[in-house]
Amino acid sequence: PLLGALALMRLWRDEIPRERLLRALAWAAGITGGLCLLLAVAGGSLFDFGRAESASMMTEQFRHLFEANNMQDYLKRGMDAEMGIATANAMAAERASMMQADAWRSLLMILLAAGGVALFALRRINKYVLTALLGAVMLLDLVPVDLRFLSHENFISARRRQITATAADKAILADKEPGFRVMNLTVSPFQDATTSYFHRSVGGYHGAKLARYQDLIDRYLSYRNDAVLDMLNTRYLIVPGADGQPEAVRRPTAFGAAWFVDKIVAADSPQQEIDLLEKTDLKTTAVTTPGDKAFAEEWQAGGQADTALVRSIALTEYRPNYLKYEYTTPEEAVAVFSEIFYDHGWKAYVDGEAMPSFRADYILRAMKLPAGAHTVEWKFRAPGWTAAEAVTLISSLVILLGAAAAIASWIRQKRKENIPDE
Repeated sequence: PLLGALALMRLWRDEIPRERLLRALAWAAGITGGLCLLLAVAGGSLFDFGRAESASMMTEQFRHLFEANNMQDYLKRGMDAEMGIATANAMAAERASMMQADAWRSLLMILLAAGGVALFALRRINKYVLTALLGAVMLLDLVPVDLRFLSHENFISARRRQITATAADKAILADKEPGFRVMNLTVSPFQDATTSYFHRSVGGYHGAKLARYQDLIDRYLSYRNDAVLDMLNTRYLIVPGADGQPEAVRRPTAFGAAWFVDKIVAADSPQQEIDLLEKTDLKTTAVTTPGDKAFAEEWQAGGQADTALVRSIALTEYRPNYLKYEYTTPEEAVAVFSEIFYDHGWKAYVDGEAMPSFRADYILRAMKLPAGAHTVEWKFRAPGWTAAEAVTLISSLVILLGAAAAIASWIRQKRKENIPDE
């Protein structure tokens, strides 16, 4: 930043000799423009564009989809791999096309900017015209890219998009207990996101879906499976009322924000794991992954299934990145939390001490908790966030110091110019 600022100030003050400026301009434009030209012409054959990784990822996605829908014939014929490779090829072709289009656009911007600087060096335009020309090139470069992601059609008045709470919404909002969810059946639950404006919704829509949650939608939630709705703590349904208006219906069977279980059953495969959700009493038994089989067997061998125990656990504070629970249990117990399991950033603590957690019921979180009255906290912090903060701070300081140095250099130069010659 410092060298760039000093170079711009020297260019503004016309302190760079014309021959040196033109030579440097030719090298800079030739290297950057030549690289863009190479990418535009032959870039499609130089890179893989993530084809191999995409093929593996999409094959896995199709395999999960076929397994969740009992489409074993497709798996036997290898359709998951075939469709995964075809999808990956299409994705790679689209990425190559985008890169080549951007390379041509970047080459045009380089030629326009270099042409403006060349005209300035040859005294065809002054520094003010050059500044306006470079500003126009920047706008020509940035505005079309910005409009790819946020076009004029995205800008609509708040009045047109105002979401008004219905009588059903107001009735649910009157329930101040944190943590419960709502399923809205007056809209397409998994293609509409308006319910999330007021409530924690079981449905909603996002282009990037969690694979396991989508499995749950395809297998259970689309058919309003009560056991799965209960484990997701779905306390209310919004249904069409007798007068055609949305009506809130309370489900008394929802398990709550967290609950203790008496048994643990470990599946032998992900397929069996999702199958067990409809064959197991999820209120008393947790279904775990094949990787937790040893823990499940150890837990059962320890005779921990005393159903006469008086235990309680409740969510006392809820924020998107922080959850707090208070619990009491006379002896060590396993609790299931009605929150999506995601171990890349979510960490669990008991009375401030970090504790291990594991996945239960295909998508939820679970922990083994010590006896007594304690506090459980779940905190989210993105992996690498501390390093990202440090890099951002250092970069900001370098930019500020560069700007300060450039200003100081300009002030010293002005003072020298104002000192009369002896």
